[in-house]
Amino acid sequence: MAQGYSQVQGIHYNEIFASTARMAAMHAVLAIAAAEDLELESVDISTAFLNGDIDAEIYMKIPEGLEVEGDPRPGEDPKRWVVRLLKGLYGIKQGPHIWALKLHLVLTSIGFERIDCDYSVYVYRHSDDRIMMPIHVDNLLLASNSKATVQRVKSELMTHFKIHDQGLTTSILGIKIECNCATHTISLSQPGYVESILEMFRMADCNPSLTPMDENQKLSARMSLDTPEGRSEMKAIPYRELIRKLLYLAIATRPDIAYMVSVLCHFVENPGLPHWHAAKRVLRYLKGTTGMRLIYSRSSTPDLFTTYLDANLSGNPDNSRSTGGFAVCICHAPCVTRFNSDFSFIHSTTPNPSEPNRSEPNRTDSNYHYAYPVWFVGIMVK
Repeated sequence: MAQGYSQVQGIHYNEIFASTARMAAMHAVLAIAAAEDLELESVDISTAFLNGDIDAEIYMKIPEGLEVEGDPRPGEDPKRWVVRLLKGLYGIKQGPHIWALKLHLVLTSIGFERIDCDYSVYVYRHSDDRIMMPIHVDNLLLASNSKATVQRVKSELMTHFKIHDQGLTTSILGIKIECNCATHTISLSQPGYVESILEMFRMADCNPSLTPMDENQKLSARMSLDTPEGRSEMKAIPYRELIRKLLYLAIATRPDIAYMVSVLCHFVENPGLPHWHAAKRVLRYLKGTTGMRLIYSRSSTPDLFTTYLDANLSGNPDNSRSTGGFAVCICHAPCVTRFNSDFSFIHSTTPNPSEPNRSEPNRTDSNYHYAYPVWFVGIMVK
């Protein structure tokens, strides 16, 4: 493996990111697949980073086992020779990015078009055949109304890369996917991931809780420990590690814990015991709902999606700011759920007798809640 840690930004590399579709895009594609009875298949590109074309002048020591033609000069140590990289290699900083560029060139040559609202989602159109394909680095999810078109695209990919054809999609990014053609539904779940979290934090035998949070408890920064002894004690508690696990679960398949996880995220720098106990309550809730699934089903409404938006009034006990949240739903299930407490003011949804004629909607000093619906319009129309 190359020693990428010795590379200098601006000299040996510039960009380092690869194509990773946001989870909302994955959910949107799966919801559309459920609504239109599309075929779902997966492809994994083997040794993907080795396909990228190098974009800088990079040299590395000769790896063991590699023979180089030529003889050293008298007195010259052949071990001091170096080789110049012409293709990508695992371990170099720009490896993911040059792979993404290579994949983009290949997909566009096949006939795919990258959509503007998410550069990691590609669309293929040929006559009445259609393929939607979100990408996560080297994992491709193909949703199509034509199995023959999917096979043709796979054959094209085989001429450029070594691929692992995984056939019908049963899982992606650790998410279990179940398709039911009879009921026109696609369900997402992570029972194995939930069980691994419970095992990791020694909560596999805990008593289940009916709710992920106590509705009467308001967590605040005042509950954090401010003494050196207290902070030292909390360092032994894996609070940050648990929140990291719960974050992925909330984003991927469990929007029911999204609000509580967003609250717990505020205290990762300096948690207290009440925060830790609240996080463990989420685990007890997951213990009783391990098999809960996110189900997308065919919708009879003409709407592309439905957005639900609400907020409380001065709900944050630390700064009296309001917390707003929204959920964008397609085919009877949420594709994205978000919460934000960066508001300095918000009008109450309760009618005010002193303002009988006021019918304006909730207004905030942020466009955060409106960005995602606009983004969904772009991806759904495309």
